Amino acid sequence: MGAAHVEAGIRRLVPFQRPAQSEEATPVSTLVLGVSSWEVAAPRCRDFGWTGWAALITIVPYLGWAFALALYFIPGTLGYNRYGPDVAG
Repeated sequence: MGAAHVEAGIRRLVPFQRPAQSEEATPVSTLVLGVSSWEVAAPRCRDFGWTGWAALITIVPYLGWAFALALYFIPGTLGYNRYGPDVAG
């Protein structure tokens, strides 16, 4: 069996489909990434005693990037805060 024969068999099993246009995929992917990043940022905000709604600060241009970066470095509240116990122990 040659490489061409194997390739022809794969093409029969997995039909090639035209990739989605970038104009069509961009709004959907932006929405999915935005919502998923807010879902991660909200509990992180609660880790240091802020409301989860503070994650929406990331929408603001420039300030949002700085805030998202700060979420990585701000340590959480030690012990219990108004949103519950320290999950890190």
